[in-house]
Amino acid sequence: MDFLGNMNMVVWAFPKLQVKDILSSHYAVARVDDEYIQSFIDFGAVAETAGEELVAAGAAVGTMLCPDLEVDSRLGFRFHPRHGAAMRVPGLFWSSCRRVGVNGGVDLFMAIAEEHINAFQQICHSLD
Repeated sequence: MDFLGNMNMVVWAFPKLQVKDILSSHYAVARVDDEYIQSFIDFGAVAETAGEELVAAGAAVGTMLCPDLEVDSRLGFRFHPRHGAAMRVPGLFWSSCRRVGVNGGVDLFMAIAEEHINAFQQICHSLD
C-alpha cells in the first residue's frame, strides 16, 4: 500500500508564506485529490490492524501548529466569487479544534462553495 507524503512533515508543518505570496503564486493544490486524503485514512487503518499505536506529533498545549493540507486546500476552493470580489481574501473560516479525550481525533470546520460539495462528499469518509 502506498502512502502519499510523510505524515509527520505533511500534517504538522509551520506555514511561513504571507498572503501576498499565496495570491501571486501557483501551487499544486489542485492535485490534492481523494487518493491523497484516503492515504491518511489508510495510514491509520494499517497501524491499527498491525496493533501499533500512533504517536501524536502535535503542538504542546498553548501553542498552535497549522496542518499543511489546511493551508494548501484554501487555494483549491473558490471563495472569491461567493463574496463578489475578484482578488479579495475574505475571512476564511477554517478551524481545527482538539478534542480532549479523543485518541487522535481532529475536528475540522470549513466553509465550502456549492460547486465543490459533490467532490468533497466523494473524498470524505466517516469512521464513526
